Amino acid sequence: MELIYLRKLTDLDVTEEYLSWFATTEVNNYLDVKFLSKESATKYIAEGFASGSHFMYGIFLSDSDKHIGNCKIGPVNQISKVADLVTVIGDPNYHRKGLGSLAIKLGSELAFERYNIRKLSGRINSKNLGSVKAYLSAGWIIEGVLKDHDIRDGIVSDLYCVSKFNQNFKIAFES
Repeated sequence: MELIYLRKLTDLDVTEEYLSWFATTEVNNYLDVKFLSKESATKYIAEGFASGSHFMYGIFLSDSDKHIGNCKIGPVNQISKVADLVTVIGDPNYHRKGLGSLAIKLGSELAFERYNIRKLSGRINSKNLGSVKAYLSAGWIIEGVLKDHDIRDGIVSDLYCVSKFNQNFKIAFES
Protein backbone atom coordinates (compact mmCIF):
# COMPACT_ATOMS: atom_id res chain seq x y z
CA MET A 1 0.00 0.00 0.00
CA GLU A 2 1.22 3.49 -0.85
CA LEU A 3 1.94 5.87 2.04
CA ILE A 4 -0.03 8.64 0.33
CA TYR A 5 -2.73 9.12 -2.27
CA LEU A 6 -3.99 12.06 -4.33
CA ARG A 7 -7.58 13.20 -4.68
CA LYS A 8 -9.28 16.23 -6.17
CA LEU A 9 -9.42 19.15 -3.78
CA THR A 10 -12.79 20.58 -2.79
CA ASP A 11 -13.77 23.67 -0.87
CA LEU A 12 -14.08 21.46 2.24
CA ASP A 13 -10.33 20.82 2.08
CA VAL A 14 -9.52 24.53 2.39
CA THR A 15 -9.32 24.62 6.17
CA GLU A 16 -7.54 26.98 8.53
CA GLU A 17 -4.67 24.47 8.73
CA TYR A 18 -4.45 24.41 4.92
CA LEU A 19 -4.35 28.20 4.73
CA SER A 20 -1.70 28.34 7.48
CA TRP A 21 0.74 26.40 5.28
CA PHE A 22 0.94 29.33 2.87
CA ALA A 23 1.58 31.81 5.66
CA THR A 24 4.90 30.25 6.69
CA THR A 25 8.24 31.04 5.11
CA GLU A 26 9.31 27.40 5.39
CA VAL A 27 6.56 26.40 2.94
CA ASN A 28 6.11 29.44 0.74
CA ASN A 29 9.71 30.64 0.38
CA TYR A 30 9.95 29.23 -3.16
CA LEU A 31 6.28 29.59 -4.11
CA ASP A 32 4.74 32.49 -5.96
CA VAL A 33 1.51 32.12 -3.97
CA LYS A 34 1.47 33.55 -0.49
CA PHE A 35 -1.13 34.17 2.20
CA LEU A 36 -4.21 32.66 0.62
CA SER A 37 -7.74 33.41 1.73
CA LYS A 38 -10.42 30.71 1.84
CA GLU A 39 -12.35 32.54 -0.88
CA SER A 40 -9.39 32.90 -3.26
CA ALA A 41 -8.27 29.29 -2.75
CA THR A 42 -11.71 27.74 -3.29
CA LYS A 43 -12.32 29.95 -6.33
CA TYR A 44 -8.95 28.96 -7.83
CA ILE A 45 -9.61 25.23 -7.30
CA ALA A 46 -13.10 25.39 -8.86
CA GLU A 47 -12.07 27.58 -11.81
CA GLY A 48 -9.19 25.27 -12.69
CA PHE A 49 -11.34 22.16 -12.95
CA ALA A 50 -14.16 24.04 -14.74
CA SER A 51 -11.88 25.55 -17.38
CA GLY A 52 -9.39 22.68 -17.68
CA SER A 53 -6.55 25.16 -17.17
CA HIS A 54 -5.24 23.49 -14.01
CA PHE A 55 -6.18 20.68 -11.67
CA MET A 56 -5.64 20.82 -7.91
CA TYR A 57 -5.20 17.63 -5.93
CA GLY A 58 -4.60 17.10 -2.24
CA ILE A 59 -1.86 14.83 -0.93
CA PHE A 60 -3.34 12.63 1.80
CA LEU A 61 -1.85 10.03 4.13
CA SER A 62 -3.27 6.61 3.29
CA ASP A 63 -3.53 5.42 6.89
CA SER A 64 -5.37 8.45 8.32
CA ASP A 65 -6.67 10.50 5.34
CA LYS A 66 -4.79 13.50 6.77
CA HIS A 67 -4.29 16.27 4.19
CA ILE A 68 -0.57 17.13 4.17
CA GLY A 69 -0.03 18.97 0.90
CA ASN A 70 -1.07 19.72 -2.65
CA CYS A 71 -0.23 18.74 -6.19
CA LYS A 72 -1.17 21.06 -9.06
CA ILE A 73 -1.21 19.98 -12.68
CA GLY A 74 -1.12 23.10 -14.83
CA PRO A 75 -1.30 25.43 -16.41
CA VAL A 76 -2.15 22.95 -19.16
CA ASN A 77 -1.44 23.70 -22.80
CA GLN A 78 -4.06 21.55 -24.56
CA ILE A 79 -2.49 22.03 -28.00
CA SER A 80 1.03 20.84 -27.21
CA LYS A 81 -0.12 18.63 -24.29
CA VAL A 82 2.37 20.04 -21.80
CA ALA A 83 1.78 21.14 -18.23
CA ASP A 84 3.61 22.13 -15.09
CA LEU A 85 3.50 19.89 -12.05
CA VAL A 86 3.93 21.64 -8.71
CA THR A 87 3.90 19.79 -5.41
CA VAL A 88 3.97 21.17 -1.90
CA ILE A 89 4.13 19.29 1.36
CA GLY A 90 2.43 21.94 3.46
CA ASP A 91 2.41 20.22 6.83
CA PRO A 92 5.95 20.69 8.21
CA ASN A 93 5.64 17.46 10.22
CA TYR A 94 5.97 15.58 6.93
CA HIS A 95 8.95 17.39 5.42
CA ARG A 96 12.11 15.40 4.61
CA LYS A 97 10.36 12.02 4.71
CA GLY A 98 10.40 11.26 0.96
CA LEU A 99 6.70 12.04 0.57
CA GLY A 100 7.36 14.89 -1.87
CA SER A 101 9.08 12.53 -4.28
CA LEU A 102 6.26 10.01 -3.94
CA ALA A 103 3.67 12.76 -4.56
CA ILE A 104 5.57 13.86 -7.69
CA LYS A 105 5.50 10.26 -8.98
CA LEU A 106 1.76 9.94 -8.32
CA GLY A 107 1.06 13.38 -9.81
CA SER A 108 3.05 12.51 -12.93
CA GLU A 109 1.10 9.27 -13.41
CA LEU A 110 -2.19 11.11 -12.88
CA ALA A 111 -1.29 13.82 -15.40
CA PHE A 112 -0.21 11.29 -18.00
CA GLU A 113 -3.10 8.85 -17.56
CA ARG A 114 -6.10 11.08 -16.78
CA TYR A 115 -5.23 14.27 -18.66
CA ASN A 116 -3.17 12.79 -21.52
CA ILE A 117 -0.25 15.11 -20.84
CA ARG A 118 2.74 14.50 -23.12
CA LYS A 119 5.35 16.34 -21.06
CA LEU A 120 5.46 17.72 -17.54
CA SER A 121 7.80 20.50 -16.56
CA GLY A 122 8.70 22.78 -13.72
CA ARG A 123 11.18 25.39 -12.58
CA ILE A 124 13.01 25.01 -9.30
CA ASN A 125 15.22 27.56 -7.59
CA SER A 126 18.70 26.02 -7.38
CA LYS A 127 18.79 26.79 -3.63
CA ASN A 128 15.65 24.69 -3.06
CA LEU A 129 17.63 21.49 -2.62
CA GLY A 130 14.74 19.50 -1.17
CA SER A 131 12.62 20.05 -4.27
CA VAL A 132 15.52 19.39 -6.62
CA LYS A 133 16.18 16.09 -4.87
CA ALA A 134 12.46 15.16 -4.82
CA TYR A 135 11.94 15.72 -8.55
CA LEU A 136 15.13 13.91 -9.53
CA SER A 137 14.25 11.00 -7.22
CA ALA A 138 10.85 10.84 -8.95
CA GLY A 139 12.53 10.22 -12.31
CA TRP A 140 12.55 13.77 -13.64
CA ILE A 141 15.56 15.28 -15.41
CA ILE A 142 17.17 18.71 -15.43
CA GLU A 143 16.69 19.95 -19.00
CA GLY A 144 18.42 23.24 -18.56
CA VAL A 145 19.46 26.06 -16.29
CA LEU A 146 18.22 29.65 -16.41
CA LYS A 147 21.20 31.59 -15.06
CA ASP A 148 20.47 34.25 -12.40
CA HIS A 149 16.76 34.04 -13.19
CA ASP A 150 15.21 34.17 -9.72
CA ILE A 151 15.47 36.47 -6.74
CA ARG A 152 14.44 35.29 -3.26
CA ASP A 153 15.20 37.35 -0.17
CA GLY A 154 17.46 39.59 -2.25
CA ILE A 155 19.60 36.69 -3.48
CA VAL A 156 19.90 36.02 -7.20
CA SER A 157 19.80 32.30 -8.07
CA ASP A 158 19.64 29.98 -11.03
CA LEU A 159 16.44 28.16 -11.92
CA TYR A 160 16.57 24.52 -12.93
CA CYS A 161 14.16 23.57 -15.71
CA VAL A 162 13.02 20.03 -14.89
CA SER A 163 10.83 17.71 -16.90
CA LYS A 164 9.39 14.26 -17.35
CA PHE A 165 8.00 12.80 -20.56
CA ASN A 166 5.02 10.48 -20.88
CA GLN A 167 6.59 7.38 -22.44
CA ASN A 168 3.13 6.07 -23.45
CA PHE A 169 1.92 9.23 -25.20
CA LYS A 170 0.62 8.69 -28.71
CA ILE A 171 -0.38 11.49 -31.03
CA ALA A 172 -3.83 10.90 -32.46
CA PHE A 173 -4.13 11.96 -36.07
CA GLU A 174 -7.51 12.80 -37.52
CA SER A 175 -8.25 11.17 -40.87
